[in-house]
Order: sequence, then structure tokens, then C-alpha cells
Amino acid sequence: MKSLMIFSASSFIALLSSMATAQVVPATTVAEGAPKESAPQVPSGQAPAPTTGDTTQRATETSSSSTGHDSKTEVEAQEAENPLDLSNEVVAAPPIQAPQYESSPTGRASPQSGPSAGDDTSHLLMGIYWDMGVPLGSSADWVSDYSVQGFAFDVRYFPKGNWGLGGGLAWNTFSEKTVSTVTRQNATLTGAQVHELSTTPLTFKGFYSLRDLKLPATPYVSLGLGGSRALRRVDAGISRYIVESWHWTMAPEIGVELPTGRAGSALAALRFNYLFKTSDAPEQLYLNISVGFGFK
Repeated sequence: MKSLMIFSASSFIALLSSMATAQVVPATTVAEGAPKESAPQVPSGQAPAPTTGDTTQRATETSSSSTGHDSKTEVEAQEAENPLDLSNEVVAAPPIQAPQYESSPTGRASPQSGPSAGDDTSHLLMGIYWDMGVPLGSSADWVSDYSVQGFAFDVRYFPKGNWGLGGGLAWNTFSEKTVSTVTRQNATLTGAQVHELSTTPLTFKGFYSLRDLKLPATPYVSLGLGGSRALRRVDAGISRYIVESWHWTMAPEIGVELPTGRAGSALAALRFNYLFKTSDAPEQLYLNISVGFGFK
């Protein structure tokens, strides 16, 4: 019985081994008797025919080449349409220039403006002058000494351009000590005397200034028309005689403005005063040399 069981087990194991050997067949095994494939024969002098893999690779390369050629053609067309298109290039910005400045009399720099800047801006100036006077004509016959006793005040306004309007008020006194004989009414005075002439002109003025030239110092001319009060006085000892008169007045003037910054301008002027003759007083003439300062 035992021998029978051993024989059966051996037979079963042999059967399983033969079944496993029959199922495992190499993939590369070729059935016997099947014809073998061989490479096609290529006649001498001709290129071999492309295989399927070669055809696919060449098609891919041709497609890539066509795409690149099309892209290059589009870029060249854009460059032909916009030959100066630099939007994709870095362009250096031009250097920033600092504003030009011109020196002012105060030492501060002020921005330089164009030649016509003065034409388009209004200008208001109030000036105070110290007047020095030189008598002329009949005034010199009464008082011949040079005087430094005087002042003047004026205002000028230029709304636009070179023409302006304004007004002025001045006071001037000339005095001289002399020894002479003077007859007044029914009295005759001989001896040391003090002659004095005082005038107070009030005038309306027209101005013309060369503001449009933008010079460092602005020249101007003006003409004043108005009236004046004149006093002629004689002091002899304890006696005093005064003659008062009123005159129509004309006062042409030439001068210059020198800007000194935002505060105002230095002023210098030469003014001729002519007080017309009246029925009871002679004409009066004198010249003023004036220096002062104008406030804006």
C-alpha cells in the first residue's frame, strides 16, 4: 500500500512538470519551417527606401522647419512694416537739464525767464526818493545854492506790457544866505538875508518802461502833469516876508529800476520840474537828482 502511494505521488509530480514546460515558450521563438524576412535588395547607385520610422522622423523635421520658417517670415514682415519700432529695446532717457539761473544784486539766483516774460505780467511799485535839487533860470536868481533838502513819493502800475500809469508827490526846499538889498512893497531891506524857495508838486504820471528786454536794470521815461504850490520867503533880522503862488506844472523824468529781489527795486531818476508863470509870480525851474527804493 505504501509503495502504491509513493508511485502515485511521483506520477503526479511528473505530470505537473511536463505541463509547465509546455506552457513557457520564448517570445523570440520562430516556428520551424516559416520563411525568414530579409532586407530588400537595393540596386547599386540608388538610395535605400525609407522605412516607416524614418518617414515619421522626416515628417516631424519638415513640420518643425516649416513652422520656424513661417515664424521668421512673420517677424520679417513686422520689421518691414515698423522699421523703427523700438518698443522692445531699452532706450536711455535724455539727461535732465537743470534750470538756468541768473545772478541777482542780492547774491541770490533767480530763474531766467524768456525775453517776452515781462510783457505778460503786471507790475506795481511804490517808490520813496531822496531828492537833491539844482535851481535853474529865475529860480537860480532867487536861490542859487544846490539843495539836498527834498523827498519824493510815487506809485506806478504796469497792467501789461511796457506802458504804465501812476502819480507822484514831492517837496523841495532851496535856501541861501546872502547880503543884499531887497524891496518888498513899500519896504527896502539891506543886509544879511536868507532866501528860501519851497515847492510841492503833485502830478499824475504816464510811464514807458523797457521791461520786455529783461535787462539787469530796466530803464524808463515818464511825464508828470499837475499843479504845484510855491513859497518864496525872505528872512531879514526879525522880519519875514512870504509870497505864496500856485502853478501848473510839467515834470518829465528819466530813470532806471534795478531789481533787488522779491522786496522791490533800487531806483534812480533825473527829473526836470517846470512851474509855469502866473499873473503874480514868475516861473520856477529846477532839476532833481533822485535815488530811492521801490516796494512791490
